[in-house]
Amino acid sequence: MADKANYFFIVNLIAGQGRCKELFPKIKVVLDQRRINYDLHFTNEPMEAVDVAKMGIEAGFSHIVAMGGDGTINEVANGLLGSDATLAVIPAGTGNDFIRMLGIPNNPLLAVDTLLSGIPRTIDLGQIDNDRCFINGVG
Repeated sequence: MADKANYFFIVNLIAGQGRCKELFPKIKVVLDQRRINYDLHFTNEPMEAVDVAKMGIEAGFSHIVAMGGDGTINEVANGLLGSDATLAVIPAGTGNDFIRMLGIPNNPLLAVDTLLSGIPRTIDLGQIDNDRCFINGVG
């Protein structure tokens, strides 16, 4: 992936009652200071992150970063079904239950450190009707 960014960020602008929209500029500063190659796409519609994650895969990105809450993470996971991509998470939602389960810091800036230095882990997915999955709850 020499000509592609290493990380494809999917930033849900409405996650965490707008918290994500406020946090992303701070995350961007950290990424730029560290000279991290990345591309990004903003979402603000329900289920939009599913298709955006698929776009990231089709574009050749190996690390798809969900920045939002548990709903955003679930949408991105659904977009990654059947791919070899790595799902990464920067918490910016209201509950952030998924990151607590994995020991990812709830502080988005600290979560960037985990993202950049972390080791991928395999997680279990639940599957519904062969075309939808969930990673931390059913609602």
